[in-house]
Amino acid sequence: MNIPVFQDDTLAIHNDSYYHLKLAENITLGNGFSSCSTEPFYKNTIITPGYPYFLASVQSLFGKDLRIIIGIQVLIDLLICWLLFLLSKSLFNRKVGLLAVLFYSVSSHAITYSGLAITESVFSLVLLLTVYVGINAHKKYDFLLLAVLYGLLVSIRPIAFYLLPIIGFMAIKDNTMKQILRGVATVMIGGLIVFTWMSRNHSLTGLYSISSIQEYNLYFTFANAIESRNNNRHENDQREILMSGMEHKPLAECGGDYAYVQESRRKGLEILRSNKLQYAWLHFKSIPNMFLPEVTLLSEKWGLSSGDKGTLGVINKEGFWAGFKHYSNHTKIGYVVMLPFILIWMITLLAAGVGILKFKKKEWQSGGSIILLIIFYFMIIPGPAGNGRFLMPVIPLICMIAALGVSKLNFKYGRV
Repeated sequence: MNIPVFQDDTLAIHNDSYYHLKLAENITLGNGFSSCSTEPFYKNTIITPGYPYFLASVQSLFGKDLRIIIGIQVLIDLLICWLLFLLSKSLFNRKVGLLAVLFYSVSSHAITYSGLAITESVFSLVLLLTVYVGINAHKKYDFLLLAVLYGLLVSIRPIAFYLLPIIGFMAIKDNTMKQILRGVATVMIGGLIVFTWMSRNHSLTGLYSISSIQEYNLYFTFANAIESRNNNRHENDQREILMSGMEHKPLAECGGDYAYVQESRRKGLEILRSNKLQYAWLHFKSIPNMFLPEVTLLSEKWGLSSGDKGTLGVINKEGFWAGFKHYSNHTKIGYVVMLPFILIWMITLLAAGVGILKFKKKEWQSGGSIILLIIFYFMIIPGPAGNGRFLMPVIPLICMIAALGVSKLNFKYGRV
């Protein structure tokens, strides 16, 4: 499904790719962690360093050909399949492992993001490795590995920041004081690793944050969703109005004026504090958007459609079916290309629901509860910004639960 990318590597470019690729280029050229094209190379506070340094390593070894990067990410997806099989086998059995790999292999999420120069494939691999280590961490110093993996997760995507208590809980294997101290040590070491980058950002912006994207989302995503609803405007139109009222340019591609971070935070909090209940309602209302299949980027990759249609805004306002018709415009994109992947995803979710109901007590205790907690975390954190991309890191885990559900079903001619 990623063949078009190898024929035209510009198809691997996503909105975020420009930042990552420019950062990687400046790292390899010795210009520091900057997204600037010319001097002075102002330090970037938006992107965390994990993925840019991954790209810089690949470019240093193999050059800047995007097709090599995508080829490596396809190999990373194969590693995800292998690790998913091992995790499923250790928790359940070999059959569940094989079915989990099958579900993941035909997932529109996996197919889409392995072919884009963005963080998802690398982040998903590290998260799955963290879960595997956490569930199977029985050696004396495994908690140190968990702390390092947490630091690596946050360095790739800031959304992992609040996973720290769950990571600490994964290090505890029983209720003895020794194990509790092990969990506390995991939290402290993991927190210290992340704090080094937060301190760096504080020296530039005056705020201890892992990424200034948090302040951007606070104002331009969360507050924007409230203002859009209050003023009955499309979210894109409302965002333009919010941007026009800012003294400092938000998320400038390159610049030394970091004051927009504090301005975004201040203005965002003003709106949210006066609309607390509405914000909570919008946050939970957006959870279904997390379960949208990733079919739009896939159809665009094959040249069957184009993006930037404001589809998510239509879905938020009028529902999924209205968004589907808005994007596909009743063409073969929707009914021939998109619908099969939508149906596969619906089957996966239904099977996962069966899988949750079929969890045994032993499976809950051995890791099932941790897996569901992590899935819930990625469902709840994004809020109004939520879409299928934010669920990608836990797609392997959802596929594993779906595989368990299918393996437990009884049919007339025997067990699956």
